[in-house]
Amino acid sequence: MDQTFRAFSKGVVEGFLQTVVVLDDGAYMTPDEPVVEVVEPDETIGVPEEADPAEPSEPVRSPNALDAQALIGSFAERGLVCGVLLPWKSDDLSAATLAASRRADIVILDWQLGDEGEKATKIIRTLIEEDAAAGGRLRMLAVYTANPDLEAVRAKIGEILHGFEAVAGNSGTLALKAQHARIVFIRKGVTSEVAGTVAEPDLAGRLIDEFVELGRGLLANVALGSIASIRDETHRVLARFHPGLNAPFLTHRILLVTPDDAEGYAIDLLTSEFQSILKGRGVGRATAGRDVIYSALKEIEASGAQFLLMSARNSPNNPVVVTIDDLMKLIDIGPAGLADIPNVSGTKSAQDGLYQRAYLLLSDNIPAGLAAHREFARVSAHAREQGSVDPGWRAHLDLGSIVRAGDDYLVCIQPTCDASRLTAPAQFIFATLSINDSAFDVVVRDASGEEACLKLNAQASRIRTVSFAPDLDAGAVLSSIAADDFKFTSVDGEVFVWMCDLRTSFAQRFVHRIANNLSRIGLDEFEWQRRHAPSGT
Repeated sequence: MDQTFRAFSKGVVEGFLQTVVVLDDGAYMTPDEPVVEVVEPDETIGVPEEADPAEPSEPVRSPNALDAQALIGSFAERGLVCGVLLPWKSDDLSAATLAASRRADIVILDWQLGDEGEKATKIIRTLIEEDAAAGGRLRMLAVYTANPDLEAVRAKIGEILHGFEAVAGNSGTLALKAQHARIVFIRKGVTSEVAGTVAEPDLAGRLIDEFVELGRGLLANVALGSIASIRDETHRVLARFHPGLNAPFLTHRILLVTPDDAEGYAIDLLTSEFQSILKGRGVGRATAGRDVIYSALKEIEASGAQFLLMSARNSPNNPVVVTIDDLMKLIDIGPAGLADIPNVSGTKSAQDGLYQRAYLLLSDNIPAGLAAHREFARVSAHAREQGSVDPGWRAHLDLGSIVRAGDDYLVCIQPTCDASRLTAPAQFIFATLSINDSAFDVVVRDASGEEACLKLNAQASRIRTVSFAPDLDAGAVLSSIAADDFKFTSVDGEVFVWMCDLRTSFAQRFVHRIANNLSRIGLDEFEWQRRHAPSGT
């Protein structure tokens, strides 16, 4: 039987998850000594006779109690390390919980921590706001409580969070979800068969299932699988790059004309090692290979969706419904697969224009499909951009930095070696970029979400230079922080707003195109003869 996409995704998630943090004031560790309800005595009632010593009464577990030993054990069986924080009396472990939660994969909170949800609400809000300020983070939170009104608890949390919607989670669990975060609400219980409660031994499995809903997706699986693989190989990598290599690394540095280049060389070595790990483990095929894609398409089809292929470029008129089997022909052999799909043109022109006809395959309308493609274009081309860096981060003006001055966009083509170790103002070289929605090289977006499709102007006449003074401590030209819009200010007072940094390969391709344009040989010749010349000469 073919494996479902959910099963693929769950396997990836189980390999990724490592740590869990729990904050609960009803936690106890000894199974035979649970926290019990404390009942004030009623003086109007007589003292009962002593119980028969042969039949001792069982202590009654408080509904708010948490069997920490059972919970820790259930996560340990799945390879996860679970830490339980237990506040006593007036202790407030909010700060400790926040510190631990910043690194935890799953955070579990009791709702009533000596109050009516105020502390839990504060912790949840703080974590979500910190994640948003840092550009987003995959965040899984669970409110595990004896409170019988989970709807009210979810509503209270929903009121103080922006961008979350109420949804039904796995097995009917109540949840709130956003693009990068999921909060589930689960009732405590001694046994999972009573009134929809989930017992401690069963909570780990339920939360892993909920995490699958948070991270399920082809590229999400690739990311989770890659991180898990690198985690597994951490100690082998450390053993490979042991302290005994310090001496040759120092030799490498002192022999370089520009010794600072050794820093980048060290990073390149580690990056190459990580790539070797991922390829060796076959992470790409295991998380986004043909079989995984097929199972994902089957899941989408089961939800009632159709796959539409546009009949004409950028036109929603008369789209053709294609089956999964037809779509897999394109997955397997590319645009040439059009020739084997009924009711679809398979001509060379149709194959060449396929990139402008695929926006409805997984989207309800063209704008939504186009927006997804533009976002992926940014992910593919950008090393970093506004909205994805820490608030206190400062951009370095370097090869591939795209900036905006008023309505003009420019890309820095200064060689990296001439953009570092600066001790005085220096001239930086820029190529200009023009807005062009139909023919473009790169997509940029500012902090407000406004996008622009930009085309490189490779002509020598469109190149300009601007002088900037460096930060002497950094030896480079630095922008202001996010609160001041990432501004670079030139020696002449002109302001340039940093938009993004291109990946090195993208930036070098721009430089190559400009260099080719500059190296063209101007030659007057017989036009008839020129037109007969072989292409490429």
